[in-house]
Amino acid sequence: MSATKSISIALTHSPASDALAVARTAPSLSGDALWALIGATAQAGQQAVMMIALGRLVSLLAVGQYALGLAIATPLNVFADRAIRSLQATAGDDDFPLADYLGFRTALGVFAFALTIGLLLIWQSDWLASEIVLLVTLQRVVDGLAQTIYGRLQRGGEMRRIGQSQSIRAIVTSIVALTLLLSTRRLDITLVAAILVNLVVFMMFDLRYVLPMVGVPDVVSRQIQVNLFTTPWSKLLRSGVPLGISTFLVALMSSLPRLSLARVTNESTLGVFSILCYVCFPMTLIVSAVMQAATPRMSLAYRADTRSYRRLCYSLFLICTALGILNAIAIAAAGSVAVTWAFGDELVDTRGDLLWVSLAFGVGYLAAVPATALVAQRHFRLAMITCAGSCTVCGVACLVLIPPFGLVGAIWTMTAGSTAHLLLSAVTWWWLNVVDRANA
Repeated sequence: MSATKSISIALTHSPASDALAVARTAPSLSGDALWALIGATAQAGQQAVMMIALGRLVSLLAVGQYALGLAIATPLNVFADRAIRSLQATAGDDDFPLADYLGFRTALGVFAFALTIGLLLIWQSDWLASEIVLLVTLQRVVDGLAQTIYGRLQRGGEMRRIGQSQSIRAIVTSIVALTLLLSTRRLDITLVAAILVNLVVFMMFDLRYVLPMVGVPDVVSRQIQVNLFTTPWSKLLRSGVPLGISTFLVALMSSLPRLSLARVTNESTLGVFSILCYVCFPMTLIVSAVMQAATPRMSLAYRADTRSYRRLCYSLFLICTALGILNAIAIAAAGSVAVTWAFGDELVDTRGDLLWVSLAFGVGYLAAVPATALVAQRHFRLAMITCAGSCTVCGVACLVLIPPFGLVGAIWTMTAGSTAHLLLSAVTWWWLNVVDRANA
């Protein structure tokens, strides 16, 4: 599909009766998922380089500090990233210009950075840990600008361009990060360089690609009007806040065990926990790629043909079940060996912990299907309620399980949160389908 044709699909509105026709002109689900997987795999490789280099060249303490930065920065920024991207990917006849999304994401990034400073003052961390957290937050804010572009490209079926952008960013960042860690052994300098790489790729590769298609004067003029009370931004707030809160809560479920573990034990133990979870990251990328590619199709199918929509959901559930089983088998066979090879003999006895981690992630893969379906149907408030219930279960589990059991308690907490998310999302999605059939 040419760039002009694909973006024209993203920028024009199709009535419900034409939704399936539009879907048929897009690349195949497998093709989109492949490009999403390529980009996500490149980013995972960059994260692996960073984690292994920190563990080998610096210390497990540095791994823990980096993980703490991600635990704080991710929930604050995923609120905006996933909300804005999903709003564009599932938009119908009420979409907004790209400039409004970019300006809105910039304002939310400034807010997230200010909120991070406030949290650090409350947390009272030492200066080095606080510096790392702020730099990771700034890196996520810059990455959020690219995510805004990705949302528009995803709606137009341009997963190829997204995969290329993510791959370029990951490869260059990995080379720069490895070089600096080898020469300086300093994480803060490495993060500054990674931020600069993200800015350059965003300006030279992402923004240059979409500006001719949406109109340079329109983008520039709207970007100057940074005003939360303009009509487009107020509408974006009303549409995006429930979805943003949902994605924030999902990210918070992942961060709560890490934050609790850092408080109850130490940052080195947090580093070990992050390494164990990272073993499941490759399969998580595959599940994420499939969900990203399926989201626009699910939205189109729901507006046009509910039977096709339900068949697609059932197929995705079977795919995620199979991926979860494969992930557990792979970890049981080689997970402990891979961890020991990558991070040293300190983590030699991790087989049992890794099996519990694979269970937690497998349940999370299943939960991704009904959760994504609620977003595709644009039931953002219901999605927010299910995520709030799941996050509550996770928070209670943190208080009950982590203080007495430490690392294992954090793994059990993650399993409890994923299970609650699966049950609440699946029941809500089933109830909505019953209502739709009754009203048909």
